[in-house]
Amino acid sequence: YMKKEKFDIWFSWNVKFDYNYLYNRTLVIFDLEGIKNADLAECISPIDKNRYGDGEVKYPAGTSIVDYLMWFKKITLGREKMYTLDYIAQKFLKVPPKAKVDFSKLTPELKQHNVDDVKLMVGLEDQMHLVSYYDEIRRITQVEWEDFEYNSRSIDMLLLKEAKQRNLVLPNRPT
Repeated sequence: YMKKEKFDIWFSWNVKFDYNYLYNRTLVIFDLEGIKNADLAECISPIDKNRYGDGEVKYPAGTSIVDYLMWFKKITLGREKMYTLDYIAQKFLKVPPKAKVDFSKLTPELKQHNVDDVKLMVGLEDQMHLVSYYDEIRRITQVEWEDFEYNSRSIDMLLLKEAKQRNLVLPNRPT
């Protein structure tokens, strides 16, 4: 489905858990089915390639992998008591707590839990509009979606843009 639809962005709440979990789980599933050297990143990439990711885990080339939790922490200035999706959804969307689910087995309950998490993230986006907020900054600063993990990248790009307009050459960073 992802390959067919050619998504530009993959949002997760705590991407280091979600994406890495799925990536590693698919390696096990591929191995059990006798599919050797299969790679989730290549399988879902719109151009059939992978790229750097988190350690041994690769990301799909052509798709940005964005941590909505990181964005949410930045926008709330880290002032929330907890940042679990369940807690944030209870506070901002006024939904009841979710039941705990066993992540070690692929069950209908786990599938529904994941669907519900997506719906919670959509609800948060409908309320907070973080995608349009960060997209505005991204367009002004000309950075990639994933660059927002580091505030300095947006600032660096603004400074470089201004220096270019003034026809200035800036020194390299000290090593």
